[in-house]
Order: sequence, then structure tokens, then C-alpha cells
Amino acid sequence: MDMHPRVLTCFWGLKVKGLIHAGAHKGEEASVYSALGFGAVTWIEAIPKLAQELADVIEPPSTVINAALWSRPNEKMTFKVTSASGSSSLFDLDEVKEEYPTILVMEQIEVVTETLDQLNDVASEKNLLVLDLQGAEYEALLGATETLKGIQYLITEVNRRELYKGIKLVTDLDKLLNESDFIRVATRWTRHGWG
Repeated sequence: MDMHPRVLTCFWGLKVKGLIHAGAHKGEEASVYSALGFGAVTWIEAIPKLAQELADVIEPPSTVINAALWSRPNEKMTFKVTSASGSSSLFDLDEVKEEYPTILVMEQIEVVTETLDQLNDVASEKNLLVLDLQGAEYEALLGATETLKGIQYLITEVNRRELYKGIKLVTDLDKLLNESDFIRVATRWTRHGWG
């Protein structure tokens, strides 16, 4: 995530009671969330090895779930694990190869998808959703209609180029989120076509 939670909290006055962070990777934001008093975190990570490593160091009441998020549950899909594990995705690499030529698919793992609505206790106190899913954010949001009812704040990676084949772009996410009464209030773009 490139827009630091501390900046967002100071500038936008976020009052976070707990959060869901999908695309956990190695939980790099854990110390920041803790320092800001964000409460319990539900970490969701698709790569089993990373999910287990994170589960070994995360302390309750935070939890780690190994799951590949999608719009529909129980879809058998291939997850591409790349040489830069933070660039791994359910989607095939496309323009990301031009922007980051050293990124290669190193392994493909079969996954069965789950939705945020399946995994999230909608009665929970979590009011911030963070999505860093390498192009699958739109699909994850389609599977989060109930979850979004309890979410006040959303931080998501967006794309204005097709870094992965067939992904939805930022304007698509804007339209989808507007249907749930969310509006984009800040965007920080990189020179690589994502933000």
C-alpha cells in the first residue's frame, strides 16, 4: 500500500475500530496499524507459505486467513506466484512485464476461491477494508456486498493500465463503489500505471 495510513488518519480523520487487509503479503503494515491503534486486523493472504509465516508472528485478537478472494466462491483457479511475491496474482502478467522486467512467474498453485462475505463476520466492528490484490480488487468487491455495509473506509490498489490481463481499471472500480455510496477522495499514482 503506497498511501500511508498515518497520513490518511491525520488528513481524513479516520477512526478505525478494526480492519480487514486482503493481500496481506508479509504483513508489512502491522506495526503501523498497531501504532495507530487500529484494533484487530483480519489478514487475508492467498499464498499458503506467506499466510503461515504471518500467522506465526501475528498476535491475537488479529487473525490470518489463507484465501484467494474472488467474486464467487468455490471457483477453481490458478494463482501465479511471482519472483517478487508482492506481484503475485490470479491474473496473468501483462504490462507489468514491461514496467518490472525482472518479475517472472515462478510457480502456479491451484486455489479454490472464497468471497469476503464468506470470510467476514458482518457483525464485526471492522470498519476499514484494505485491498492489495494485484488486479483482483474489483472481483473481491463483487463478493463483498454485505461486508461493505459495515465498512466506512476503503484503501485499495487501482490500475489505469492493464498490468495484468483482463483486470478492471480505476474507472470500473469507481462505478462499482459508487453503487455502494463510496467515493474516491484521494489517489496517489506511481509512474508504473497503478496507484
